[in-house]
Amino acid sequence: FTGPPQGTDAEVVFAWDDMRDLGPGDTLPDLWVTDLVLGTPNVLGTFSYSGGVISASALLPVRLALPSLAGQQGNPSFDAGRLYWDDESLPDVDRDIYFSDVTGALPTATLSSAQVLGASIAGSEEIQPTPDGTVLYAMSGGAITTRVRTGADPSAPASWAAPETVVTPGTGSGAGTIVAVGEPTVARFDGSTWLYFVYVTETSTGYDANVGRIRQR
Repeated sequence: FTGPPQGTDAEVVFAWDDMRDLGPGDTLPDLWVTDLVLGTPNVLGTFSYSGGVISASALLPVRLALPSLAGQQGNPSFDAGRLYWDDESLPDVDRDIYFSDVTGALPTATLSSAQVLGASIAGSEEIQPTPDGTVLYAMSGGAITTRVRTGADPSAPASWAAPETVVTPGTGSGAGTIVAVGEPTVARFDGSTWLYFVYVTETSTGYDANVGRIRQR
């Protein structure tokens, strides 16, 4: 969501690889924006295939006009006039969080060139950025971490406090052990703030993936 829904109306950003540009010119997943009506099915477009050509009709999402679409833009978040994303096509140790300043209203807003967020740590994996005011939730090294922005320039490492781990997998093995966590997002409702995340539990026959949540205290 780019902001709190207004009744049943909501604007969202998401990553999607347009199937119409598959092939040598494919730019991998890009960032898109669209309006949704909550509580009802939303048809964002219809695709057809004929004569080796994929066509679309009534396609509602708009691709955001980043100055460069190189690489993969994934897991986008929008907060306070700034767009965040990651690039999971890179090797783990090269995965950073990127951002672009947004001037104007989406989808026609002007987006600045991508910059690496100063909260990213060289040689460490950072993915799934979820900004919440001055606090950034992200995945790093297999755990969910937070970093607090203390300076004005989000691209400067000095603008960020040291990372803190808030959720990490369990230790040991065997049925009932949480062996992995990931993909944090933040939601507010009923006067509380909640951290949602994926977690994987080992079972007697394999693994079971679930979604968990923790209320902020």
